Amino acid sequence: MQEFDVTDLIRLLWKRKSFILKTTLICLCLGVLVVLLSHKQYTSVSTFIPQKPRTNSDQRALDAYLQKENPNIYKELEEKTNYLVDNIEKLAEKYGVDVCVNSMGSLFTIFFVDLEKVENLEDSLKANTENFSIYFNTMLDNGIVVPPSQFEAHFLSIAHTKRELDRTLEVMEMAFKKIGEKNA
Repeated sequence: MQEFDVTDLIRLLWKRKSFILKTTLICLCLGVLVVLLSHKQYTSVSTFIPQKPRTNSDQRALDAYLQKENPNIYKELEEKTNYLVDNIEKLAEKYGVDVCVNSMGSLFTIFFVDLEKVENLEDSLKANTENFSIYFNTMLDNGIVVPPSQFEAHFLSIAHTKRELDRTLEVMEMAFKKIGEKNA
């Protein structure tokens, strides 16, 4: 299996004639530049970490190491995600904001839509992009980096502390309050 570093992968993808892919790569790079050039200190709730492809034996070795070092690592990640998701739903209810939060493991996505579950493209396109914009800008203005598109997932890591999760929820409350006031 051939291994790529990030620049090789970008060059390979750029050679393909996909406008959407090129646009996505440009947006990703611009987002990274904004964060790097900004004078603010940011906490990332969504982090893209490029990795070289792993073989099955590499993956088994990594899983064995993680289980040896912290046998509850995956459980802890899921508990952190559930903590955030449960509180996001409570905040949305408190401020009358329609949200659907899809989650799995340490990933979650917030859709500003009045549906029980977003299950397909048609469902996701019903989401309120204006509400997402308020959410995104409020988070960023307060030092928390979230996905720049409502169709992307938030990623939690084992490094996120309860204090950081609570701070994230505080800023989310500010955003939901703004959205609730706009919708009132």
